[in-house]
Amino acid sequence: MNKYLRLFRLGNGVMGVFGLLIGAFISVGLDIAEHAQDLAIASVLVLIFIAGGNSLNDYVDRELDKIGHPDRPLPRGEIPPRRALHLASAASSSPVSCPSSSDPRQ
Repeated sequence: MNKYLRLFRLGNGVMGVFGLLIGAFISVGLDIAEHAQDLAIASVLVLIFIAGGNSLNDYVDRELDKIGHPDRPLPRGEIPPRRALHLASAASSSPVSCPSSSDPRQ
């Protein structure tokens, strides 16, 4: 698997999107299809935000991961720690700065 996908832990992101969809279904019920565009955008933002969180986690825990998770990209030397930190910063701030396309009055 690609070293960046391993850093981002894509499976965690998929679980985050699944949680988003469950929450949306609980909120709007069977009318969930009416919110498909917003859900698609929110899903991408969830994936990006979780990728940032996992990158930051790997940066902070890089010394511990040499023992606990030596297969991860940072302990293996596949990704420089500074790059992981930059990716974490960009991925964590991007979704926060993205405006919502939804009208909050609906």
